[in-house]
Amino acid sequence: MFEAISLASGSSGNSLFVRTKRTQILIDAGISSSEIVRKLKYLKVEPTKIDAILLTHEHSDHGSGIPGLAKRSGKLKVIANEATFAALKEKLDGTGIERNIIHIGKNFPIGDLTLRAFKIHHDAAYPVGITISYKRARITYLVDLGRISRENQEEINRSDLVVIDSNYDRLSLIRGPYPEKLKKRIVNHAHLSNEIVGNLILSHPAKEQTEFWLAHLSEENNSPKTASLTINFILKHGGAKGRASFKVLPRKRIGPWWRARIESQPMLLLPGISIPIDLSQYRDSLNPDQRALFDQNRQRAQEIHLLDIEPIYHSPDDDGLGWKMLGADRNGYVVAKDIDIVGVAGIQIGEKIWSCECGDFMWRCQKRGIPCKHIIRVIEWLSNIDANKDKQ
Repeated sequence: MFEAISLASGSSGNSLFVRTKRTQILIDAGISSSEIVRKLKYLKVEPTKIDAILLTHEHSDHGSGIPGLAKRSGKLKVIANEATFAALKEKLDGTGIERNIIHIGKNFPIGDLTLRAFKIHHDAAYPVGITISYKRARITYLVDLGRISRENQEEINRSDLVVIDSNYDRLSLIRGPYPEKLKKRIVNHAHLSNEIVGNLILSHPAKEQTEFWLAHLSEENNSPKTASLTINFILKHGGAKGRASFKVLPRKRIGPWWRARIESQPMLLLPGISIPIDLSQYRDSLNPDQRALFDQNRQRAQEIHLLDIEPIYHSPDDDGLGWKMLGADRNGYVVAKDIDIVGVAGIQIGEKIWSCECGDFMWRCQKRGIPCKHIIRVIEWLSNIDANKDKQ
């Protein structure tokens, strides 16, 4: 297991949680210690078990939670370069933290993770980006930077997950209320625009295998919708070959989740429910790439609330048609077994044929022979119902 979960991303605070089975770290801690503790406990992580915090630079939206976490834990390991520690001397003196110096370009082990810091362009004492490696997988984190150097580009090109500053929409910034001095600081030294990030993704040599998380969106000069539209436009009209995957990080909510494709077991088991036999046998028959997509869809299946699964029938006597997954607007996607949805080929799992009318199934999963999250959720739901009937 090697996964990353965003705890917060924006001018009000940034923090990324990264873990393996043995090691748990935070990259930046720019929200209050109470918020970090609350979010870690929501993830069933004991805050005192965090192995270290890596601090990329001294600005408060990246390190303000460290003193409070130090008081709560009694002993807290913080990793940063000498210039960053010097800039935070007054705030960190007396907190009792264990200071660990990371040197630019040199590997720094924490448990079974390997960290590597590299210089980025930002108006701080000595800001760094960070690459976290585990086995063959890599995460690169570049949040708060004003331009991309050749070295930065090389780090990005080698990574499986890229967490990158996408702070402003250029037109919104120009027309916005900020004073000219602040606008110049943002453009020249502080942040990247949606347009820059879109072109970076467009030119990425392995964008089909890499996931991009757009971080630190401005509340005044950007929005998730604007960022998504801009980057999709650049990819579409820039002649991108293959499908690029990107997500906009929420400012204050937890998520999204990312897990490296280096493991063979399912990613997030529903508590108390083992994988159904049909699904387990089906999964065992897959090749490694198919299995990785299956595990990803199984993780996403947990997003579907059981109360949002609703049976649909041709007639009251027909109990085998399928199910609808309800969304926020109470509409949703249809999952069917033992029948064909018009224009959509089915996938055989056990003795049943399954299909779904969601876009993810039709455009991605069906082509690779993998059930989408809706199909997986229904199979697990039905398996649990059957198991309860057997007990009764």
